[in-house]
Amino acid sequence: MNDLNKTNIIPESNLESGIMMIDERIMNTRDLRIGDKVLYDGLVYEITQLNDLSARILRNGYGRLVLSGELEPIQITDELLEKLCFEKKAYACEDTNPEDNLDYYIFNIGDYEIVLDLGDVVDSYDGKCNIQIDKKEELLFCDKISYLHELQHLLWDAKVEINTINKL
Repeated sequence: MNDLNKTNIIPESNLESGIMMIDERIMNTRDLRIGDKVLYDGLVYEITQLNDLSARILRNGYGRLVLSGELEPIQITDELLEKLCFEKKAYACEDTNPEDNLDYYIFNIGDYEIVLDLGDVVDSYDGKCNIQIDKKEELLFCDKISYLHELQHLLWDAKVEINTINKL
């Protein structure tokens, strides 16, 4: 594999606890919405304005204007989901060792249930995790995502707000 196909993970110690950044992923402004959480210079910011070339971002009441190519997505990880107050659960695979149980994360809010199955996100080929959003046991969404802003978009589309995202 040549160097252009490799994805480098910046060590967690370089960022806020529980967040990993993919350093070769260039964010396209078409992937973003106002309100998305992104990384800039290793810190979490919220997008407040957006155009094709730049974005205005906000952190702790302080804003700045940056080139959109300087923004990085926030990878969905176990640590991030725990920060967002998702509850970790395990489901047993029949006829297997209990140590082989698969973990998933669940968040209940009102009539909604959000289930994320990370599988082996960091080591998997496509880096995607499965997400399912149900309302009163009716499936609304089932998709694969990798980044926090993608989770935000699905939640907004389902009209579900998770306040813990605002605390990042």
